[in-house]
Amino acid sequence: MHDYGCFVLLENFVPKKEGLVHISNIRDKRITNAFEAVQRNQNVKVKVIAIAGSKISLSMKEVDQETGEEIQKRPKNRLANVNLKFCILITAY
Repeated sequence: MHDYGCFVLLENFVPKKEGLVHISNIRDKRITNAFEAVQRNQNVKVKVIAIAGSKISLSMKEVDQETGEEIQKRPKNRLANVNLKFCILITAY
């Protein structure tokens, strides 16, 4: 956990991968740091929004945290050439 966002360990990647939910992708409303919205070890639903090399960018605000359904549509990331999928957070740290 950092002021600028939270790192998450993704459950359905083998080997295990981690990604970053930037503060701007945590909630629709503006927050000043990640600690306002996420607690360490909190389970949340995230969406992979970009993969660049070994870096994985995630979004919480594009996924309904109750149902896991996509809230906002975003085009496929042509640069990463991946389908965007939902993942479950194991650990935020």
